[in-house]
Amino acid sequence: MKLLILGAQGMLGQMAYRYFSGQAGFSVTALTLRYEVSNYIEFIEHVNAHRADIVLNCIGLIKQRRPVPKALYDINARLPGQLA
Repeated sequence: MKLLILGAQGMLGQMAYRYFSGQAGFSVTALTLRYEVSNYIEFIEHVNAHRADIVLNCIGLIKQRRPVPKALYDINARLPGQLA
């Protein structure tokens, strides 16, 4: 089964990559392309080009890093919908 992990450079993504890489039956790829709200169509096309059976989204912003509220919304709320 082909698994694509988005955000594999973050803490959650790294753990998911390590876990699934050690599991039989998974072919794991990590996408390190940066998500840009202004160019999300290109990002989605890049994800689709991998033709993965499963896409695991580990991209996210946390409040502790004090992101701009719009960026928090775009990454944590809009991106999952765009991926769907």
